Amino acid sequence: MSNGSQIFSFADPGQHVVARMVDEPVREVLGISSYPAELVVDSPFVSGSLRIFVTLEDLRDWGRCMDDLERGESIVWPPEHRSPRVEISVDEELVVEIIDAPSSQVSVRVPLDIEYEDSIENNRILLNNILNRFS
Repeated sequence: MSNGSQIFSFADPGQHVVARMVDEPVREVLGISSYPAELVVDSPFVSGSLRIFVTLEDLRDWGRCMDDLERGESIVWPPEHRSPRVEISVDEELVVEIIDAPSSQVSVRVPLDIEYEDSIENNRILLNNILNRFS
């Protein structure tokens, strides 16, 4: 998998939040492959990244999360409330929150000034590109 293969990307002119696969060895636990990835936040206030591991089922679940977002529902991903996680709400604006609990107990909340409906289609394309690599 090439470095920087994006799972999702939400951005406005000043800041962005990205989840991307990284080029490192896959972990096998109880016969389930966990792929290294990272969550990246870049804004004028804070920038950083956080390592995560995702399974193929997590990636498929991200597709279901986009269905929920499209209906205006908030989501949590990955779904099993593992640490760290991403929470996205779509009330007045799209807000992406990265939560690293219980590990560091740090969270970063990034409100984005975007039409999230437009970004759903772009994120579906990113996800399909990732999933096609596994087929």
